[in-house]
Amino acid sequence: MKNILYYFDCCKKVNYQDETLTTNTSQIESKISLKSQKKEKNAPINPFLNPNSILTKYNNISPRFIDNGILNDSENISTKLSKKQSFKKVNSLISFSNFPIQIVQIDKKENKNLGPKLLLTGELFHNKEIVINANGMIDGLRQKNDSVTYFGTKIINDYRGVPYIDFVINYQLIGEKEENDDSLTGRIFNIYYQKRTKDYYIHVIHDSTIIYYEINNIVYFDDDKNYFLLIGNVFVTIITKIIGSKKGIDIEIENSNNDYYSFNEDEAPITIGRTNCKVTIAKESVSKYHSIIEFSKESQKFYYKDIGSTNGSILLVKEDDNLLIQGEMNLKLDNVPFRILNLP
Repeated sequence: MKNILYYFDCCKKVNYQDETLTTNTSQIESKISLKSQKKEKNAPINPFLNPNSILTKYNNISPRFIDNGILNDSENISTKLSKKQSFKKVNSLISFSNFPIQIVQIDKKENKNLGPKLLLTGELFHNKEIVINANGMIDGLRQKNDSVTYFGTKIINDYRGVPYIDFVINYQLIGEKEENDDSLTGRIFNIYYQKRTKDYYIHVIHDSTIIYYEINNIVYFDDDKNYFLLIGNVFVTIITKIIGSKKGIDIEIENSNNDYYSFNEDEAPITIGRTNCKVTIAKESVSKYHSIIEFSKESQKFYYKDIGSTNGSILLVKEDDNLLIQGEMNLKLDNVPFRILNLP
């Protein structure tokens, strides 16, 4: 509940508090009584009850409103009142310098249209079902509606006692990582909502963390970045670049020959497979026609697509990478699996 004070620029300053005004009530009543005796026929005291009121006589004056003590420019008052909000009027009206001031309370309706939601499941989340909407995780530890959900290995509070994370994941210590390793005590990764495009992304925070995505949708490559994939069981590096006015892409295969390929956007599509492809990887784990890289003229980006290979393709999402969440996705944080599904 908020008190809103409507007034005009030439009104005198009024100090107010929630539910009560600091102005003396008896003085207000006497002013209203005096005004009612001297008012003109076409100038009713309460301008909010009559469209032909004093407000229409001063339509050249820009109305404003005060919301929690902050002065804001706004539309005309009639437009404000016509918006789909529930108004509850306080039974008091004050008039200073012939300009009315009305105090109303607004019950802002909860915005239930938060767009698409995500459902997270799997061992990483202790086999619980976590729902994320455009505001963030529902019932997250931080209790913030900032469109970001943070995941970590333990609860650490800031100086105000607010946790840095929203959920404690089931992250197993692997290899030489120690329990006091800083990468395991804070935020590991987050999922954020991009309001402009209405998309969700996974963002990896720590350099010691890698999320493995089993590619079953299109993966777009941003400009001037390195991407690491497992095609079958072969490690491949994708490097995007800009060559003059055109976009380019380099592909480095980690094998005995360290094969290296370079293409520009006009040479797409680029086929990848064991034989008879623009990029040849002569390994049994690689299918004859494994995957393809194409260039989108609409987005001006290269993108990767697995074309039904036997052993699949995996994208390694590392520190500062952003992975678009789409459809149903199977992922792993190191060796701990989890799934993400888009909900309507």
